[in-house]
Amino acid sequence: MAVATVWRDPDRPRPVDLPALANPTALREWLAALDVAAKKDLVGRIETQVLLGQPVTVLEERDGWVRVAVPEQPEPGAPRGYPGWIPSWQLTSDPAWAALAGPAGAGGAWGPWTAPSTPPDQSTVGSGSKAAVVPATVTVAAVTTWLHHRPHPQARWMEISFGTRLPLVGELAPSGCGGAGSSPSARSSGTGPSTTDGGAGTSSGAGAASSYTTRGREARGGAGGPMATTEREGWIAVAVPVPEWCAGLSPPGEGAGGRVPRGARTDPGATGAGVAVAWVRRADVRIDGRQTTPGVAEGAREEHGPAPTGAGGVRPGSTATGSMLLETARRFLGVPYLWGGTSGFAVDCSGFVYLVHRFHGIAIPRDAAPQRDHGGGQPVPRDRLRPGDLVFFAHDGGKGQVHHVGMYAGDGRMIHAPNSERVVEEIPLDTPPYGERYAGARRYHAG
Repeated sequence: MAVATVWRDPDRPRPVDLPALANPTALREWLAALDVAAKKDLVGRIETQVLLGQPVTVLEERDGWVRVAVPEQPEPGAPRGYPGWIPSWQLTSDPAWAALAGPAGAGGAWGPWTAPSTPPDQSTVGSGSKAAVVPATVTVAAVTTWLHHRPHPQARWMEISFGTRLPLVGELAPSGCGGAGSSPSARSSGTGPSTTDGGAGTSSGAGAASSYTTRGREARGGAGGPMATTEREGWIAVAVPVPEWCAGLSPPGEGAGGRVPRGARTDPGATGAGVAVAWVRRADVRIDGRQTTPGVAEGAREEHGPAPTGAGGVRPGSTATGSMLLETARRFLGVPYLWGGTSGFAVDCSGFVYLVHRFHGIAIPRDAAPQRDHGGGQPVPRDRLRPGDLVFFAHDGGKGQVHHVGMYAGDGRMIHAPNSERVVEEIPLDTPPYGERYAGARRYHAG
């Protein structure tokens, strides 16, 4: 599933919200069914959202629901991350996905995962003359894009969001689970969470793309050599967590030569089901990391190859400039507002700027008030604002509780996600009621 909605309590969803509770979720159908009144009624129902493959920590289980914390979304008073409830069928705790995605950093903050300290068939990241092996990931740079069953525009499977991170995989061969001649059993399309306080991630849901086994030929490059990945005429192959009915397929790691760890395999005895492979347009993603990097110190990451063109042309990292943030933010112009929205399908004000910063490797709190008061951003006087700075607004003439955030766009303007009646837009900073509610600014970028 592309996006899982995190609810305040299991009893908060309404009948109109059923498309958001499915696996896969029908996000476009759900958003189309919500009129302005229904959108406003989401206040107090939705907390946030998480993306396909993003890690969560299981805190509690109740009647098919799981209380989780989202470690990538910091929140004051919640050291494990933003808390809330997700249907269990929208999660996977399969060790195959954890072993593959954890070393690749596909979820960003991978604390909850229990992954091997030294993944099988990979070298420990070292220093000096040794080559570091850093698994590559693909990050969606378009507002949304499609996963495909095969590299063909008519083979659409699932639309996924900006910021989704998935492991990059090598040359593979299809082996069922949504491919020709296969069909799901009567088992649930989602996968259950861990029964203990452990890691989980959002799964891909029913109708998964083909599960793949690698071809017998080893294709790993030498130290400093090119990454042997599946890239066909503008398409990239990525790993995706698959639903429970896919269990029992051939392990995707055999003969992978380190591109897919042998520990990342489909295991019928595991809680979940493993990993499938899908295809995504190269122009819609950014590739992070490279397979072999001589002399890279432990924990370092590099981008593979030259910076791509189109939507994926921006490199990540804490050195991102404000102009880079603003350029990314402008891709969201026209995206609808949704309370708690944290995806390319719909956003709220703080979810919007959170996503943009996350894309550039900058961790900030999820909500507006903590973004101003608890994120460690540099305070900026109004007369020294630069593009990419976050601007805040509060009740009581700017002296009360912070209720809104936008991003400064230069020339006295800001880009923001305003409310349930509108879409992401760029307006003068002094547009009523924002001018009289201005409550300061913070800078998280490099300048």
